[in-house]
Amino acid sequence: MEGNPYAALVQMFRQDVGEQFPVQFRIGKVQTENPLSVDVAGALQTRESLVFTTPDSTYEQGAELLLIPIEEEQRYIVLAQVYGL
Repeated sequence: MEGNPYAALVQMFRQDVGEQFPVQFRIGKVQTENPLSVDVAGALQTRESLVFTTPDSTYEQGAELLLIPIEEEQRYIVLAQVYGL
C-alpha cells in the first residue's frame, strides 16, 4: 500500500472543514503609505476597503497588520499593527 491512508483521510477532513468555516484573521502588509494600500492574501486593499479601530491611523511601508475579514473578505477591520512575525 502506497502512502498512509490515515494521513490522506485527515488531510481530506482538514480541507473539508476549511471550506466550511471562514477565515477568522488575516495578516496584511502595507505596500504604500500614501495613498494607503495593504496586501492581504495577494489582493491589494485600499483605505476605502479598510475599517480602522482608531481614528487617524497611519502605518509605514512594510508594517504588518492584524485584520478581520468582513463582507465575504471584500473589506477588513484593522485591529492592530503586529511586530516580530
